[in-house]
Amino acid sequence: MNAIAFLAALVLALVATAAATPATAKGPFPVPVTYKVSSTHTATFGADGKLVVKSDICCSRVPCVEAGGSGDWSYDAKADALTVSFWMSPQWTLSQTWTCAIKSKDVKISRLEGCKTVSFSGAKGNTAPLPPDAKTWVRI
Repeated sequence: MNAIAFLAALVLALVATAAATPATAKGPFPVPVTYKVSSTHTATFGADGKLVVKSDICCSRVPCVEAGGSGDWSYDAKADALTVSFWMSPQWTLSQTWTCAIKSKDVKISRLEGCKTVSFSGAKGNTAPLPPDAKTWVRI
């Protein structure tokens, strides 16, 4: 009888812990994580679905999407595709959907290779939020 009571208490504790754990974005890699996605750009994927892109590129005009910014990300497990989005203004949204052919086998997925944009939308969606040369992503 003590074993049953112990198991019941354990199950209740696990359910309470799961209910108290905040929802996190699910992706093709453990989050939060920052990847160097090109020679000039890093992308930080937050557990809350937020995205921050930083770049070495400087612009003389505003807004300059190539210089980085913040937005959101989501993952479609069925399509194995990652979508990143920036909202530059109410009328200007950039969105890209990416796939990566090869993921490293380590637990942290330290490297993604063969990454490519499979679709994009918005003016400059072909160059931002992530640059088109972001073919290999290395965890930093």
